[in-house]
Amino acid sequence: MILKRCLTVLWLIWLLPPSLYAKDVAVAFMPHKPPYVIENEARGLEIDIVREALAVKGHTLKVDFFDREFLRNAIEYGRTDAAAGLAEDVEGLYYSDTYISFQNQIISRAADKIKLSSLADLKGRRFTAWKGAHKVMGDEYRLATENGTSPSYLEYDNQLVQNKMFWSHRIDLIIIDSFIFNWFRNALSEDFITTDEIANHPLLPEKTDYRIAFKDQDIRDAFNA
Repeated sequence: MILKRCLTVLWLIWLLPPSLYAKDVAVAFMPHKPPYVIENEARGLEIDIVREALAVKGHTLKVDFFDREFLRNAIEYGRTDAAAGLAEDVEGLYYSDTYISFQNQIISRAADKIKLSSLADLKGRRFTAWKGAHKVMGDEYRLATENGTSPSYLEYDNQLVQNKMFWSHRIDLIIIDSFIFNWFRNALSEDFITTDEIANHPLLPEKTDYRIAFKDQDIRDAFNA
């Protein structure tokens, strides 16, 4: 009789809707990446994808923001339940399937007539990328940036600064996702001349995939589903 009651309870629990097990899931995102991340509105393409994916299983997204260099600490020290866009695998965390891809390009002003036949040609030129780019863009890129230490190469957490550097002619080339570039090109049009014709140098992979690191395997599985 007791066994029968236990089995009945377990069966009823299994039938309960996912919302009864719903959790608030705190996810750390890197800021300054519109249209992917618009931090003052807690939305954007990337945030919306994560929010809707968690909602399928009844979970609620809590958005937090950390610069790239602090993402790993944010999850390892319990500040968040997950971190979006970690560059390297961290032991003890559970990684999602790819949830978003960035289309990185090398962009110059057409009037500068810059010719690049390989990433090695970047060496010695004034160029900029987002923080940590030299760690994830491959060996040839890392060599061109002298492992991120080249005096002519700059990386910024805030991609607004990166774009201001380009449109103020303080750098010759910008390495950036095409959607982020176009967003800032429009946003900065009142303060800078952003109508210059640009040139793309197709030397990078077509896309860079990103995953989310979760502390909880069940939440990771729910997100993947």
